[in-house]
Amino acid sequence: MGLLTHGPVQVEMDDEVLAHLEAVIVYKFRHWESFVLTWVDETENAHGRRSLWLAHRAATFFEYENGDLQALDRQWLQRLHITASSSRGLVLVYADGRPAQVRVRRHAA
Repeated sequence: MGLLTHGPVQVEMDDEVLAHLEAVIVYKFRHWESFVLTWVDETENAHGRRSLWLAHRAATFFEYENGDLQALDRQWLQRLHITASSSRGLVLVYADGRPAQVRVRRHAA
């Protein structure tokens, strides 16, 4: 499982999902764009939706469990990029459109 840290928030997800998310985030931040990242939360303590405002001014760190570089799926990457630019923001999904499984590990109180 990979880990996205943005400011005080840590979100755990598959390395493959994180690699695609990293590509979108880096692109948006290089263009000085901020956006909302949304995911379905289906953990034992929560059922619903969570969103995180991603801004280029906050520290962002990508940590992968597997040291190998992940191959990027162009269609999946394009789908994520298009939603990141929408008013709804980037909705984190797998390549087949299913909601990506993620877990918040830590957040500010």
